Amino acid sequence: MSARVRDVVRDVVAEVAPDEVLLLDKLANLDEGRVTRLFARTVEDGEPYECGHVDVTAPVTPVVWLALDEAARSTTCRTADRRTARRKPLLRHLFRRPARPAPELRCLSAAQLDAVRHLVHAHAHSARLGEDAAQALADSVVSRLALELTDAS
Repeated sequence: MSARVRDVVRDVVAEVAPDEVLLLDKLANLDEGRVTRLFARTVEDGEPYECGHVDVTAPVTPVVWLALDEAARSTTCRTADRRTARRKPLLRHLFRRPARPAPELRCLSAAQLDAVRHLVHAHAHSARLGEDAAQALADSVVSRLALELTDAS
């Protein structure tokens, strides 16, 4: 089984910060790579960032998105990266950026879920969320992932 990062983010945000679902709706027409770059700048700068008519000021959505994107890329995209390695020079030439597949989370072991918990917690602290909020957010993300992606072995 696998789950798209965007879908998991939406589920978690709907549960933890329902007022931020509107932000995801406004970003629906952007590809995952562009959303990731937008959120990375928002968290790094600590300032709202405008993308067209969308101001990104929500604290939860970028935290969850960035943590899950990082987890998906570190656990599942190694194979895809090897497959596209031969095409990267052409893609860089054509688009000046390598094409990145939409990140997906695949079957996760208990150790990987724990790593995701730590990623979410770390990103939450970077975004200046309080300890209780960071812990609750990490628990919510891991609970959502555990429902769908736990390794049966």
